[in-house]
Amino acid sequence: MKIFVLSLLRSVERRETVSKVMADHGLDFEFIDGVDGKEGSHPLLKKFKPNKFLVRHGRPSNPGEGGCYASHYLAWEKCIELDEPIIVFEDDFFLRECVYDVFAKAETLVKRYPFIRLEDNGPILQKVVDDTEGFELVKFLKIPQRATCYALSPVAAKAFVRHSKEFVYPVDVFFRHQNLHRIPFYGLSPRPVAPADPAGDNSEIGNRHRDKGPAWCKLTKLIFKIKNLFLNIMTNIYHEIRGY
Repeated sequence: MKIFVLSLLRSVERRETVSKVMADHGLDFEFIDGVDGKEGSHPLLKKFKPNKFLVRHGRPSNPGEGGCYASHYLAWEKCIELDEPIIVFEDDFFLRECVYDVFAKAETLVKRYPFIRLEDNGPILQKVVDDTEGFELVKFLKIPQRATCYALSPVAAKAFVRHSKEFVYPVDVFFRHQNLHRIPFYGLSPRPVAPADPAGDNSEIGNRHRDKGPAWCKLTKLIFKIKNLFLNIMTNIYHEIRGY
C-alpha cells in the first residue's frame, strides 16, 4: 500500500524527522501538504462550523482542529482518486520493528475490513475477530481516540467524505461516532505505530481545552453524547447482524 503522511508545509523539523524515520525502516512515502487551520484560507475550511462544533462538543473549537480534519479529508480524497487502499500517518509518531510485517498483513485485510487502526489503543471495548499467524485483528465496539496511523480502503474513504459535508467534530471524534459514517473500525496487533506525543502537548493543533465554553453547551454536549451513544450501540448491532 502507498503511504501518505499529513504534514504542514511550515513543519520543517517534523518533516525531516519523518523522512529519517521512514528511511531507517525502508518505507517509501509521500507527504500530503496539510491544511493550516490557523492560516485559514483553504477552501475545505469552509466546511468547518465552529458554532455547530460548540453545540455538539461542549467547548469552542480550535482553528487547528478544522485544519486537522481537512488534512485527513485530503487523504480520503487521495484514496478515492487512486481507487486503492492506502496508509495514512499524522507526522508525529514512533515506529516499531514489526512495522513492515504488520503493514504487509494490513494490506491483505483492508479490502475486507475497510478501516484498520495501526497505532496503540490503550484499554478499550473490543472483540477479537481473527487471531492467526502471530497477528490479532480486533473490532472496536468503542473506537479509541487519536488518528496517528490507519489503513483505509476506498469504501471507507468514500463514506467519510460523503458524511463530512460539514466539520462539526474533531476528526477522531467523527471516527468514534460510527452512527455518522457506518464504517466498522478494526485494529491490528502487534501495533507498529505509537504517537510521539500521546498527551498532545506539542500538537500543531494547539491547546484544545484552554477555553471551556459557556455552561449551556455542557447540556447540549450531554444530549448529543447520549444520542450518539444510543445510535452507536444500534450501529454495532447492525454490523453484528450483517457480519461486519
